[in-house]
Amino acid sequence: MRTFSKFIKWLESVNFAFTEDNIISGFELWTEHLIERIFKKKDLKHFTGYKNASTTAYIIARTLGIPGSKPGHNLMLNTRLSRPSKTRRNLSAQADKQNLHNTFKFGKILTKICHCLDLDTVRGPLPIKIELEAKKIRILKMW
Repeated sequence: MRTFSKFIKWLESVNFAFTEDNIISGFELWTEHLIERIFKKKDLKHFTGYKNASTTAYIIARTLGIPGSKPGHNLMLNTRLSRPSKTRRNLSAQADKQNLHNTFKFGKILTKICHCLDLDTVRGPLPIKIELEAKKIRILKMW
């Protein structure tokens, strides 16, 4: 209800005389205001703006008796406010390359370990010596 009261307060602040007939128009104006705050002013997160709008759309749609299994969703489709994507891209291309390099390096080490651990070696005496790179020998000790 807090989200809906924010919507009503905004309508009153812009002197929009809302009625049952024009509440959807007021909702569309409010979503445009949210879009401006999200993308231009950047004082509202995309997900927060979308969640506020979709909650308000649901309340309006249920109150007006808009048919459908997701009446709030149908009302949201009339606006330009879309659901934010679930994936975030926080890493730069350089960071991706570094992560890929480390991943390949780790994969090569695992491959060498797997090739060295045949059945006789695993069942044989301890410690097991594995040469990973030239002059680098790892000793695997089991308890």
